[in-house]
Amino acid sequence: MPGSDAAPASSVSGASVASDASDAPDTSRALDASAAADASAELDTSPASDASDAAGMTETAPPPTCTISPQSATVVINCEGQFAFDGRAAECGLAQSFGGAQCTALCPPFNSMVADYCTLDDGPPSTLSCDYPDTCGPMGTGRRPRGLRRIKAKGDRSLSRYLSETTHLEAASVFAFARLARELTAHGAPVRLRDRALAAARDEERHARVVGALATERGGVIARVRVETGRTRTLRAIAIENAVEGCVHESFGAAVAVVQAQTAADPAVRTAYRRIARDELRHAELAWDVARWLDTRLTSADRARVLRARRRAATACLASSGREPEREMVETLGVPAARVARAIALELAATVWAHA
Repeated sequence: MPGSDAAPASSVSGASVASDASDAPDTSRALDASAAADASAELDTSPASDASDAAGMTETAPPPTCTISPQSATVVINCEGQFAFDGRAAECGLAQSFGGAQCTALCPPFNSMVADYCTLDDGPPSTLSCDYPDTCGPMGTGRRPRGLRRIKAKGDRSLSRYLSETTHLEAASVFAFARLARELTAHGAPVRLRDRALAAARDEERHARVVGALATERGGVIARVRVETGRTRTLRAIAIENAVEGCVHESFGAAVAVVQAQTAADPAVRTAYRRIARDELRHAELAWDVARWLDTRLTSADRARVLRARRRAATACLASSGREPEREMVETLGVPAARVARAIALELAATVWAHA
């Protein structure tokens, strides 16, 4: 897709997203301090046996159990759970990345959903990441930042819950684009990419306000966004997130927004999504332009890993597009019926997502 530069604006409703990456929005206000350490593991500090000390012997480490360590604890953030793992890939007969029954057996269920893809990092310490794609929010939502704390949408009707969660994820996208702008700058990316990321953050602020108004008018309750921050990530980590959240999710989300703008029975929803659809199409273009720049900086092995992540995300999107939304959501909000959503995903898979 061709990219289009967007000139940075000054501020939106008192919450400015500065055009300089160093002035990107301060996310600290949205953080829950108690979430700073979601996982912990106890260390065995008991003294070695006296007999072993006397004999000058070194205890042999027990064989790995090749399971999630019982001491580990985690919450699912950004559709992924991370667990301390007892063992390394080679000694447990596992690949670094795998799916299917092996993954399902190792990962605990989350919200009645099972993990469909696993990534094992040998560390040290070893960490197993479990992906739960079916927990990733309403159809068509955009770019979720790494470290987003999941919430349960509140509302007395499916419409209000859908709009509440959409508002939450639109607001979370502000963090995602602000972080992308900072990290692109840190890695020496062209200024035009940074400026377009900042412009996208401002778009998402506006989307959150507009959809939030639709939600509250229908009895929805908007949850505060909490994102775990961290240091500037590697180019590979940025590229993987961009491939999944940008190239796949935002491309699909833009197409869904177009359908909502055309078919929603509620005129306020149609009006809101006409502007949102235009913005999301630009965001999808930005994702592919960022991907092309990142490809010039990655090793061949890293490019292959990014491609696998994008293909997994596309497969998950195809699978989730087959779920039938409630009739009220289809008629009032214009959310695509399963057959329409499936057709969108198949078209994207054949044309956009297949792009190397």
